[in-house]
Formats: sequence, structure tokens, C-alpha cells
Amino acid sequence: LMPPSANLSVKWEPGQRKPWLEMTVFGANKQDDLSSGDKRDTQRIPPLGTPGYVIGTIRCGVQVTQNLAFSAALENIADRAYRIHGSGQNEAGRNAVFASKVSF
Repeated sequence: LMPPSANLSVKWEPGQRKPWLEMTVFGANKQDDLSSGDKRDTQRIPPLGTPGYVIGTIRCGVQVTQNLAFSAALENIADRAYRIHGSGQNEAGRNAVFASKVSF
């Protein structure tokens, strides 16, 4: 089973065509109550189970015109090594994302 997890986000958005800011914290408990099959599958799940984690992200952006918006994000701010239970791969470390959106 997936361990208990939670996502808490707070977004400040003062109005149209003004900058906005969002802070997100995502976390999951450790999962060490494994089935016998999961205990044997050390490729996907570490031998002692999947450790818990807490990840922080900050996003900001601005709607420049009705058709143009820019945003930026700094994900996994603390550069924590973590893995979603059962996924078999570690997630990205600290990551910066820059985006633009053009609509017609």
C-alpha cells in the first residue's frame, strides 16, 4: 500500500495581470510494512522500505497580457533524495523550471 501522504499549498494572487506567488509542501510517511513480494523486489523498494520525505517548492508568475504569461519554479528546494513508494526510481533533486504560455 501507498504510505499516507499530504500536500499543502498556499497561493497569493492579488488580481489579474499582477504577479502571484505559491508555496507548496509535499510529504509522505515511510512505508516499511511490506508484503513478502515487496521485500523480495529490492529493485523497486529498498530492503528496509521506502523512507519518508518532505519536499518544498516555490512558484511565481505574472500574466503580462491576456495572451501571455510567464512563470518560474524552484522545486525540491532542500535538494532531498526521495522516492515515491513502488516507483523504482528516485525523483529529481533541486530543479528550476521556467515557462511561458502564449494563447490565441
